[in-house]
Amino acid sequence: MKKVLDFKVLMLGGADVGITSLIEKHAEDFPAEYSFDIGIDFSTKKIELEETEINLALLELGSANTLEVVEKTLRKGPTGYMLVFDVSRTNSLEEVIEQYQKISDHLGKHPIVLVGNKADLIEERQIEKKKAEEVAKELGALYVETSVITGQNIEYVFEVMAEKIMESL
Repeated sequence: MKKVLDFKVLMLGGADVGITSLIEKHAEDFPAEYSFDIGIDFSTKKIELEETEINLALLELGSANTLEVVEKTLRKGPTGYMLVFDVSRTNSLEEVIEQYQKISDHLGKHPIVLVGNKADLIEERQIEKKKAEEVAKELGALYVETSVITGQNIEYVFEVMAEKIMESL
């Protein structure tokens, strides 16, 4: 019999970095019309790891949410953070790091995956992979580049998030 585990992943990132697209691309039971009244969108993703079924509750925060709103919604805190930025916009990396630092100071440190989204925008790229890997190392995070357009690493990024949470238990 498979063991079933449930984890909450707080997905952080500024406007237009592609969080919603990442979720919609591969989340199951995605309620496109559904969001909490306080601006947190919710969806689920099932991951199979060996003999374990992991249900990731993906909580997407709007960039305007305050810390108070986040704390009320996540009383027990997340079990992981997915920090998403747009590789074609320098300020998006700085913005997600700032957002993470504010929130993690109150909700605690948990496994992190830093996601460089829109990797298909080769000509527009402003954040080099090496820079993002350095930032990830400073955070103790794994760095993954994704593209919703090409499908690059979309499934993988959720699997690696589940693996990092399992390793932290």
